[in-house]
Amino acid sequence: MNLRDADFKVKAGKFREAKEVCELVLHFSFWEDESWKDSMKKRLNLLEKLQKGEDRDENLKKYLQETREYGSFSNLSEVDKTPAEVVPNLLKVLRR
Repeated sequence: MNLRDADFKVKAGKFREAKEVCELVLHFSFWEDESWKDSMKKRLNLLEKLQKGEDRDENLKKYLQETREYGSFSNLSEVDKTPAEVVPNLLKVLRR
């Protein structure tokens, strides 16, 4: 699951599921740059409002403004430079 999956769920009207995906992405993120957290928190706030049915059209529009076509923003030259983190036990990651 990733943010693209959440975006598809929002477009399908599955706001609760999209919110769960965003929460998982936020929890298990590994990026060193933390500027994306503000965008994630904004998405979660909008998803909560959409789930409650508050001003659906306006909040849906705002959420969709936060979405990106991820393929066009990928810099594949950076993939080889990103060190892999080896975790022998997933439970240790969850307890951090």
